[in-house]
Amino acid sequence: MEEKWIVAVSGGPDSMYLLNHLHQKGYGLVVAHVNYKMRPESDDEAMLVEEYTKELGHLFESITFNKDFPGNFQKAARDFRYDFFSDLVGKYNAMGVAIGHHLDDDLETYIMQKESKRVTDWPGLKSLTEIKGIKVWRPLLHISKKEILNYCESHGIPYAIDKSNFETNYTRNRIRLELSKLDRKSKQLLTEELYQEKEKQIAINNLVLSHKIKDNPFRIENFVDIPNEVKHTVLRNWLVEYGINAYDFTYEHIAHLIDLIDKGKGIEKLSDYSFIVSFDEVCLQGDVSYRYKLNRITYHETEHYKLLPTGETIEGLTLAEDDFPIVIRSPEPGDKIEMRFGTKRLSRFFIDRKIPIHERKKWLVIENCVKDIVFVSGLGCDVHHYSNNPSVFVIKL
Repeated sequence: MEEKWIVAVSGGPDSMYLLNHLHQKGYGLVVAHVNYKMRPESDDEAMLVEEYTKELGHLFESITFNKDFPGNFQKAARDFRYDFFSDLVGKYNAMGVAIGHHLDDDLETYIMQKESKRVTDWPGLKSLTEIKGIKVWRPLLHISKKEILNYCESHGIPYAIDKSNFETNYTRNRIRLELSKLDRKSKQLLTEELYQEKEKQIAINNLVLSHKIKDNPFRIENFVDIPNEVKHTVLRNWLVEYGINAYDFTYEHIAHLIDLIDKGKGIEKLSDYSFIVSFDEVCLQGDVSYRYKLNRITYHETEHYKLLPTGETIEGLTLAEDDFPIVIRSPEPGDKIEMRFGTKRLSRFFIDRKIPIHERKKWLVIENCVKDIVFVSGLGCDVHHYSNNPSVFVIKL
């Protein structure tokens, strides 16, 4: 059974060459064309693609861009076409979508990455990746734009030229212009540099895979053992795994987080999360605060605690009617409890017990109706709510 691929074809030389190339290789193809209606020639280009597709004997699918699609044009156009590709992959049970990016696109992306100083997981473009849940294949990354144009001319492959070039990315256009001015030797040296970086990244990725961190939180000692050359990548991948878009972080930002780990303590706010280094552990934590109001005691269980009729002495609490309603909650600044040996601040308790910060944030505290702390998990009840016959036993989960 032949492999079937959706092929993204705009009508330009890159995608028309790609269509011909994959046809010659014997793949089963469905050609996907998006008509953006941005120029007078748009309909002619759609017809050109359809006619060449039928000449080669493949299926043709097209769609007109919805100008009301949300977002700026570049983002909206990208999201729109990949939604279209995704629909076609499902409809035809295809392997994925083939895209006509070539060597010059690869070099442009590589230079942009270097200029931005962003941490990336791959230099340039990936020949095989995933976008919006579908496999994206770029078979032409080894072929230059000039080679594509020469082949199209010598083999009679029709194509259209977008004279307006509605690519609005100033940086990419500037880099494209700079690349076009490079002499053959300079471009070859840049290409060799990119290929060397890709080879190095393959070795790094293999090393990263062998040192992957899976747990949250993880022990600092496990991170210390990771080779220095892959610590940035390992940490970034861990952040991504737990919901942080760390691909937007600069090298310096990741280095700062590693510095916190090396110091053994610190907190850094990352979007809606906190990156916490405390007592030999590193944790990425969102908002874990909680609050339950009870008008009476019932034996029950939540994700944070259990209330039981029996338990250990330190879990016991004796409540009177005038204590209600009680609140079972996470700690708040200034919390303190009156014990037999004197008043104990929770902050001091956490330090004395060497409780990591990420555990402190979800510790269990009970306050009565006048907001006195009557119970702290691990400390027990206050001096006024102790008896030999507790009315309830509280277990922090």
